[in-house]
Amino acid sequence: MRRMLFWSAAVFVATIIIAGCPSITGSLFVRPATLDFSSVFTERTLAIFQTPDLSESWSVLRVPPWIVCSPSAGDGTGYLNVNLKRELMPTYPENGNWTIGVMSGSQYSSVQIKAVNCPSQEWKYALEDSQYNLESTGIARTDDCGFVVCGQVRNWSDKNGGTLAFIQGFLRKLDLLGQPEWDQTFEGDGQARFQEVIPTADGGYLAVGYTGLSIATKFINPIDVFVVKTDAQGVAEWTRNYSVQDQGLAYAVAADYDGYIITGRCYDVAGGNRFNVFLLRIDSEGNQDWLETYSHGSDFYGYAVVPTLEGGYVVGGDLYPAVRASVPHGVLMKVDNDGDEVWLHEFGDTLETHCLAACAAPDGGFIAAGYDLTPGQYNMWAGKVNWHGSEVWYHDFPRAGLQYGYAIDNAVDGGYYIGGTTIASPSIVTQQRAAVLKIDEEGSALRFMTSEGTSPASNTSGAALVATGDGGYAIAGRTYETNKSLYVYKNPVDVEP
Repeated sequence: MRRMLFWSAAVFVATIIIAGCPSITGSLFVRPATLDFSSVFTERTLAIFQTPDLSESWSVLRVPPWIVCSPSAGDGTGYLNVNLKRELMPTYPENGNWTIGVMSGSQYSSVQIKAVNCPSQEWKYALEDSQYNLESTGIARTDDCGFVVCGQVRNWSDKNGGTLAFIQGFLRKLDLLGQPEWDQTFEGDGQARFQEVIPTADGGYLAVGYTGLSIATKFINPIDVFVVKTDAQGVAEWTRNYSVQDQGLAYAVAADYDGYIITGRCYDVAGGNRFNVFLLRIDSEGNQDWLETYSHGSDFYGYAVVPTLEGGYVVGGDLYPAVRASVPHGVLMKVDNDGDEVWLHEFGDTLETHCLAACAAPDGGFIAAGYDLTPGQYNMWAGKVNWHGSEVWYHDFPRAGLQYGYAIDNAVDGGYYIGGTTIASPSIVTQQRAAVLKIDEEGSALRFMTSEGTSPASNTSGAALVATGDGGYAIAGRTYETNKSLYVYKNPVDVEP
């Protein structure tokens, strides 16, 4: 879940879920008629105000950390920018729908939020699974304090005479205590996999991945981008296939101001049998607005996408020095709202760097994360660029064994969570755990946390992560316990479980 509040000249409405947030005493008030943020926007910052009834008294509300508010000089007539530090967070309202308004001169935009006071709970969920083989690749918070997970399910009994695995995309809803509420599967055109799921403004969900025919469990051309929009119970409202060159695999999606932006990789036969990054913009009904591909003359994969405040997008992924080269560099690439490239930044001077996740930073920059290779050692890493794509910092985090970073999210109390998997050593690959690394705003490591399955000393792996409003996180992947597969761990605070 990496939901961006996006400002534009047009009025828009979306939904942001805020849960279990800390509070302080006191509030700040101004009259909306006096607001003038023209100078604020030139600095690419936003001042956010909210009211439960659209009255003239507006109070400042802490919003997700990628919306940046900072102190600025004013003339006493309503210039007010708020620094998003934990100690400045005002008291949240009780459960219910509120409205945030953003004004710049005579232009106004608003976004609806649902304030949810979620209990702080710790739990582990492992699916009892003697017939299916489920693995989660995505997780998102829901507006009832629960979670929705997505991924793939391999069914060995219902298809192919029980001899070959039939792959379907799946969604599973867990409540605030980690108990399953419903699950749905989706076949697409033959077989399908989901890579990421996000909540939608109407209370439903949007899952993206790919679909196509396969031999055993290997997909074969043609492969299309696969998108499913569901209601609150996971029932499909519409499905879409999108052809992207000769093969399209979607890995990430983010909500945009009136639709969605999707990224992944596609295979271009005519362009030299290489993989390209693609960006696919669709509206809220799944209609395609535009599609762009990016090659840089070699293999290029897109694994994460983050909308920017002015309407563009930042893509995180891997760029190889040549077609079929084996050593990539992790990159962030920014494009404008038409899909035209603005800048590209490569991270790391190690032998190999993979960028599998990205998010926005509170000061308007962007954070990338993944894993890199130093001699004989895979480590988690994170890097930051500013608004213009210049590197601010880059750190890797060596530890004993092998560490793989697959996801990143903004922590409520500042800094970031990196989620992934740790393995004891290359020779003991069966000794692995879902792992979370907490880093501060400057990329310094604070805590490294692992979690075993529901049985003592059982192996787990982590593939997706989302920060939670109680200061903790939830990580999803799989467990290798007997007759179990799908695994989710909810840690209410960022301390060692």
